[in-house]
Amino acid sequence: MIVDSISALRPAFCRAIIVNVSTREVSTLAVLSALRYSNLPVLVIDLESTDGSWEHFVQLMANEPRLDLCSKSLEKHGNVLDKVFMEARDNTILLIDSDLEIRDPDVVDSMLEAVKDANVFGAGAIHGPTWLGPLHGFPDKVVLYQQRMWIPFTILKVALIKDALREGYSFINRWVPNELPVVPWLAKALSMRFFLPVIKRIQADFLRGTRRTYQNERPNLLCCDTGADMFCHLKYGLGARFIDFGLDSIEKKAHHYHGVTRRRLNQRDHNAAAFEEIIGEVLARLHCEYGVDFDVHAKKASKAAGV
Repeated sequence: MIVDSISALRPAFCRAIIVNVSTREVSTLAVLSALRYSNLPVLVIDLESTDGSWEHFVQLMANEPRLDLCSKSLEKHGNVLDKVFMEARDNTILLIDSDLEIRDPDVVDSMLEAVKDANVFGAGAIHGPTWLGPLHGFPDKVVLYQQRMWIPFTILKVALIKDALREGYSFINRWVPNELPVVPWLAKALSMRFFLPVIKRIQADFLRGTRRTYQNERPNLLCCDTGADMFCHLKYGLGARFIDFGLDSIEKKAHHYHGVTRRRLNQRDHNAAAFEEIIGEVLARLHCEYGVDFDVHAKKASKAAGV
């Protein structure tokens, strides 16, 4: 059914949520894999798509009673997740990135079993802490990527997330300047050099003593990606547990094309996949695995991919 908000849906023990922003084909792959490999209701939240996504998912919904559809304004991912969890009446939510395909029949059940423990706030994989480097456009050992749940495929308990949101914690990503942090305006000004091609390699080691410690490191700049603040509050602030299946293990069971939406929205991400690079494989899998053809190029893509 089409709803104005997730709160309009009958509460479920767990609901899968996929946020779509003009990535109709990859989002369809995510939706169909969720329907095949879980027994969960699936909600697609469409954010002002311009590629015919809304009409496509309305049509898909007509033949799939477990699929619901909601339209929201285009906002950053973290803002959308904040609102979703505040509105939700479900016990848990399984977040599935629009460019992720579940390929294992047991992985969702394993994650659901893991969150039955009262002291567990989520399950999936832990990402970080790690250093961002040249692949991401930064010098080595300068920008520390804060630890978080691997947002592309994670299950989280709604009540604990709501409590944290009420306390001021959020899914919204942010950068934390860490040179002279006691003087915020100067710290921010210093951190801007890491986004400029010519001067980003200036380390300013004489400022090391002014930096705060994060995960036993003193980075020049801290990257709190989507969900990092929420994760650190729940895990380290409250002492709640997150069941980590291991990122390597999860990535074998769920294929992530990575950053397709960000590239479509022209956002900065040196490590993201371009839509043009992955669309052939996506169309091939839709055709061969799920019998869905978006256009005449799908069969050609299938043949070229050898599947």
